[in-house]
Amino acid sequence: MKQVLIFWILFSVVFGISGMGMRIVVTINPYYLVLNELAGDLADIHLLIGPGQNPHLFSPTIQDARALNQADWIIANGYGLESFLMNLFEDLGSKGKQVTYAGMLIPETQLFAKYSTDYSYPDSPHSKDHDHGPINPHVWVDPVFMAEYIVPEFADHLSKMIPQSAPLILERAKAIIEALEEFTIVADAFFSPYQGNTIVMSHPSFTYFFRRFGIDDAAVFLGESTEPTIEDIRRIIRTIREQKVLAIFGELHISPKSLETIVQETGMQSPRQLNTLGWETETIAELFETNFQIMKCQIQ
Repeated sequence: MKQVLIFWILFSVVFGISGMGMRIVVTINPYYLVLNELAGDLADIHLLIGPGQNPHLFSPTIQDARALNQADWIIANGYGLESFLMNLFEDLGSKGKQVTYAGMLIPETQLFAKYSTDYSYPDSPHSKDHDHGPINPHVWVDPVFMAEYIVPEFADHLSKMIPQSAPLILERAKAIIEALEEFTIVADAFFSPYQGNTIVMSHPSFTYFFRRFGIDDAAVFLGESTEPTIEDIRRIIRTIREQKVLAIFGELHISPKSLETIVQETGMQSPRQLNTLGWETETIAELFETNFQIMKCQIQ
């Protein structure tokens, strides 16, 4: 009898108080980093799209579908980032599964069109979906979006799922937000002298980041294809010759061939690769800091 009582006490501590029976599936690493900071020891958090995989092109396996079906909460980015998963998400949502789209936590007036090269920030009519087509989904690269909308919403949802750990979750959220706010101040001070200049990217994944700090950006290709067209390359070469371009950046999961051609034609410094999804970082603040250090080295 005593052994049974001890068993139930241990069971309640591990699964009742900690919430370790809670299954959360996150599609991309930046949101996984946030969830892991908030509740890595309080819930079972599973990352769906791993290193080396492109979220735009990811197609789920049977095991992935099983993990999603077993999840208590699914966190995706939305706005077409995980295009091959959307039908599955919609089906799971219609069956009562909790699916949160992080991109949709951001007010639409602060979002940019995916294929437009005409950006205004914020509260611009150019940001709206019906004006210029699909919305740029890469919202996680903006530290203000993270601090003001995404982290608070994740923390609030977790607090309701694991109410016995709510004070701890909210305390951790506060620490994450403070770190992001401190980073924003430092980054703003660095980019301030360069406002109005342009950064060339292989893909418009850092648009929200650069626009946050007053830097224009020009992407070599705007879609999800792996290689740009000749006209894409010519457009960027014209941009470099006509505008003040600070630097060129590539990305870890995108071929650098087109950027090498642009460098040869323009004499720009060879690009360094940014880590859009934060692989090999342990916190969301580290994701920002790692990329920021790469930017500083290339720009200064």
